Amino acid sequence: MDRVYKEDIPRKRRALAELKEEFSRVASTTDWTKLRIEPLFEHARSLERLLRSPKFLRETSRLPRGVVMFHSDLVYLRENVNALKAILEAEKRDRPGGPGTSRVRPARRPPRRKKT
Repeated sequence: MDRVYKEDIPRKRRALAELKEEFSRVASTTDWTKLRIEPLFEHARSLERLLRSPKFLRETSRLPRGVVMFHSDLVYLRENVNALKAILEAEKRDRPGGPGTSRVRPARRPPRRKKT
């Protein structure tokens, strides 16, 4: 578990950095960067800093008492990153002039009847 944890935390941090950049290009009514991305990024960076600290650098064995906590960190970051990706896609799809708007055709009006 610790090897997966040590590899996945930096991966999620990079994903958050990419999401931050993507959200900066989208006009949204909610500032997802301030609300979720920056706090999650700081959390991931803090965890990564701890993993690289001299105190824990030599830790190579499984940490049986901590596996549940490590797993919960990964689930927390994974779920938030996935949710933010879904929000980003919805924001891109719903904004005027965004990708996807050209694919949606307006409903067809029935032909007008002539008055006789």
